[in-house]
Amino acid sequence: MIIGRFTGQLGQHRVRYNSEYQHRCEGTPLSVDTNGCHNRGTDWVGLGNNAAPFQSPEATSTAARGYFDVPFYLNQPSWTMTATDRLLFEAGYTAFRYNPIFGHPSPDGITNLIPVTEQSNAVNPSTGMPFAPQSNYTYRGIQNWGWAVARTDGWQVSTSYVTGAHNMKMGYQGNRLDQLDQTIANQTQLAYRFNQGVPNAVSYWLPDFGRRTITDLHGVFVQDSWTWNRLTVQGALRFDHASSYAPVEGNGTTRTSFLNPDPITMEATPGVDAFNDISPRVGVAYDVFGTGKTALKFNWGRYLAYAANDPPYTSTNPGFTVVREVLNRNWTDNNGNLIVDCELLNPAQNGECAAATGTAPNFGRLGAATIVDPGVLKGWGVRPNDRQYTFTLQQELLPRMSADVSYTHRTFHGFFVTDDLNRREGGVGSYYETYTLTAPVDPRLPNGGGYPVTQYVPTAAANATPPRLYMARESDFGPERTSKWDGVDVTFTARLHNGLTGQIGTSTGRAYVDTCATVTQFNNVAALTGTIIGPDPRGCHNVEPWQTTLRGLATYTIPRIDVLVSATFRSQPPMQLSTVLPVLTGSTSAQWQVPNSVIAAALGHLPPGASPTGNTIVQLSDNEHRIYADERRSQVDMRFAKVVRFGRTRTDIGVDVNNLFNAHYATGFNTNYIYNLDNTPRPAGWGTPASIYNPRFVRLNFTLNF
Repeated sequence: MIIGRFTGQLGQHRVRYNSEYQHRCEGTPLSVDTNGCHNRGTDWVGLGNNAAPFQSPEATSTAARGYFDVPFYLNQPSWTMTATDRLLFEAGYTAFRYNPIFGHPSPDGITNLIPVTEQSNAVNPSTGMPFAPQSNYTYRGIQNWGWAVARTDGWQVSTSYVTGAHNMKMGYQGNRLDQLDQTIANQTQLAYRFNQGVPNAVSYWLPDFGRRTITDLHGVFVQDSWTWNRLTVQGALRFDHASSYAPVEGNGTTRTSFLNPDPITMEATPGVDAFNDISPRVGVAYDVFGTGKTALKFNWGRYLAYAANDPPYTSTNPGFTVVREVLNRNWTDNNGNLIVDCELLNPAQNGECAAATGTAPNFGRLGAATIVDPGVLKGWGVRPNDRQYTFTLQQELLPRMSADVSYTHRTFHGFFVTDDLNRREGGVGSYYETYTLTAPVDPRLPNGGGYPVTQYVPTAAANATPPRLYMARESDFGPERTSKWDGVDVTFTARLHNGLTGQIGTSTGRAYVDTCATVTQFNNVAALTGTIIGPDPRGCHNVEPWQTTLRGLATYTIPRIDVLVSATFRSQPPMQLSTVLPVLTGSTSAQWQVPNSVIAAALGHLPPGASPTGNTIVQLSDNEHRIYADERRSQVDMRFAKVVRFGRTRTDIGVDVNNLFNAHYATGFNTNYIYNLDNTPRPAGWGTPASIYNPRFVRLNFTLNF
């Protein structure tokens, strides 16, 4: 990390410039002799084997367990001018350049071999060893990886007028978010799927493909506060304008291959055009007894959802209509030569390949863009938002000791959903079949298991019809969901005479989301992936349990040597089981791998596109059947800091000790739940930790100011 700062003043004008460069390199090449990052040790081979997606080291490109070598740049010039003792002018600009960490091949990564995913971990009778360490285990090489380039620019100007009892500020803020997400395939552009060593499916990709969207934001605000005796009133009003578009450059691919004889290009396309919002905010503070020891506060405001390069800002980008990959097209290797003997660009059944289904027939071609209700892309008050109010009581307990108690209520509004217009005529439910399985009787599952699990699958006719995606407001299908959050914070603060400052508190809250009024009225297409979930009401009533986080902070400056010592403590509630991070819905805590033969018996036939010898993942958990780890996540961090002055220079020296006591709580779990014929628990590693919190480490910081 390199940090540079400059401060200069000429009369009333002060100019500052901050520049920061970081380079993050993490991972380990396949060979210890290869140049590059070597910070995971020579025993990192096991990292690919303990959490989905299960991968061997040479097949790993995910950020959490793979290799990445990326820079970050931050440049921030700013200017202030004190015009009078009451009037202040400010302006600034921020340029942030970075590569989001998606993971990519190491310098010696294998990209010229066809990767293989083995579905079965059964014992191979000819070798006496499992076909793979885990079911659905990928080995031999990397399938594909992501590469992204992000440019974020921000600029602002403001004027402040301060009189003491009256404080006013007005200004303008602008932002531009420019992000290119690119998928790069291995050199073969292929991947195979085996079941017990027998090929049954092939996946294929374009050589690379980019999707780029630029989002612009502009905001103007004015805020003021007035103080009369014991009462202080604050008011603010903000106007926001947000828009987006997809440029020509960066969308599509300029490369050609055996799967795309010609480059794929597209025209510049407007997206959100535009959202306009006026957001008021108010605050009141009252000194109850006029002693400055007891205060009541109330705040209310309307806040806008962050405008990022996600739907709906990207929904009209034609790059999202191009099918850049086909996953697991059924393939029968009749002659045993391990070569896909068919025309992959022919979606009909030919040679050794079955017919391509779903969106696969549009592979490599501009498809029908998501149809977006014009009311979603522009208008006043359309942008998703939340409204929040907070009541706070502040009380001095003793001199230099106080307590704060606050209650916050947030409600969320303006939800967008995506439907499939080709599955609406005659009723959404007519395009799906359902089957019900009984969850295993397992004390580790919610309520001991044994509960029914109903799944929705499209009919063969629906699955064979390419979707026509349609984005609209959720309220077009019925009452908008109820989404709210309630929380209570309690904080005690002490500032003692000897320089010791301490703070301890709790945050308790829960979320409530109910989509049951609309979830069965449309096809519930995942906006980011295009996956069609269907009118499945499972988990539509989401009431999280009340959970409490404990937090503490203490700082002390050692006399004479003038060294600042600080410590922070955090104890978070147990997390829901997931492979990497806590999930909001808990729907991936137990991924039950059910043989397709069992699915066929329950449904009456195989689901469309399913292999007779393959598996289907059925989620055993949902919002009504949550699975939590059995431990809180607690840790202590410390910092030691010293300021050393030499003439006109100042050096800040800091030592950070993260995870002082080497806490090792789990941060990810094996969520792979193996099916057993008698529907009883099978000890196959489900629920065991797959990753733990980072061990204790020390970081040294040196900042030279001159």
